[in-house]
Amino acid sequence: MVILGGSVHSWKLYSVNGKSIVALKEGMNWFAFFFGGAWAFFHRLYWQGAVGVLLAILLNGFLEFHPFWGLVLGLLVSSIYGFYANVWRGKSLLKKGYVNDQTLRAKSSRDAIVEYKRIVEGLSVGRGF
Repeated sequence: MVILGGSVHSWKLYSVNGKSIVALKEGMNWFAFFFGGAWAFFHRLYWQGAVGVLLAILLNGFLEFHPFWGLVLGLLVSSIYGFYANVWRGKSLLKKGYVNDQTLRAKSSRDAIVEYKRIVEGLSVGRGF
């Protein structure tokens, strides 16, 4: 869906007591697609990072003997990281005590967080907190 000025995406919002808020886009994560294991380590997903680095090393060796199949397997691994990255990160946030409060549509993570704060403040005022 394209609206003037950019596309709108669905964002899952995770928060701890409404203070620390993280917005994760639903769908493909292109950074994880291109950087796999390094992306996972950066986000403290150590198992996924270790597997990604190990697969990169193995695929590098495989490419020397079977370039076509090495490329196919590399794209498969990259696609898995790209499509599952935000799912893995969301599960990690839940383990850390975050709550998946809401899913919103917005142009950017910042817009999603601003909208989420507006909704939460509106609910707090409406309930008399």
